[in-house]
Amino acid sequence: MVKSALLVGDKVDVHFENSPFYRTYVEDSEEDGAVLRVSAPMEKERIVPIPTDQQVNLYFYRENGKFSILARVIEFRKYQSGTSVMLEVLSEPRKEQRREFYRLPVTLNAEARYLPDELVRAMPNALSRLYDVGDYDDAVLALFAAAQYEPNVSVRDISISGLSVRGQRRYKPGDLLAMKVYLRWPRGTNMPLLAAAEVRRVQLHTETRRYFAGLEFFGAFSQRDLITKYIYEQQRLRIQQKRLVEGH
Repeated sequence: MVKSALLVGDKVDVHFENSPFYRTYVEDSEEDGAVLRVSAPMEKERIVPIPTDQQVNLYFYRENGKFSILARVIEFRKYQSGTSVMLEVLSEPRKEQRREFYRLPVTLNAEARYLPDELVRAMPNALSRLYDVGDYDDAVLALFAAAQYEPNVSVRDISISGLSVRGQRRYKPGDLLAMKVYLRWPRGTNMPLLAAAEVRRVQLHTETRRYFAGLEFFGAFSQRDLITKYIYEQQRLRIQQKRLVEGH
């Protein structure tokens, strides 16, 4: 039997075949970690039906990156706390390699709300709505209204896959934030970009004693096209300005 590297309380994304990524967490383990008890994934306030013997991938974060393991559905069990799915671990952890997108260095005003584990568990419906692109913005606003205010957060760079922020809290890989980011673009637009974002890495800036966190957009993020156009336009303007300076 393969013993899992996952720990009780770890947040995981469950994925199988052509399914969305369902956020849940490890409730317990049995047989020295060879069997995991995971809170049943939810979608629109209903348990996601996963067939017995279905193989699923569990994705999780550690300080040195994103990992996944392969598991098999044994059965669903009911407890006083709710329904859980029992999973047999089939593989050792493997590191996930993701393509990095160009990040535009830019300082942007932002509002951020921290989603602690207990809040994520208490709002499974709002979390599952993040996988529906048509419902995404409303889901972010619902989470934003319920989450913890984060003071003095600013965006340091942005890409179509995520952004990095500077703030006071030392986040953990896998933590979630609900965000409003003010691009102030196109001209005259004051509506913020709405996003749920997941922490991938954290670094302490020793001089300022602030933390820099790299975030990845979470779920069916609805405004990638807007960011793509924004980055293209900013690059074009910077090239223009550089040519003007060199021309003088």
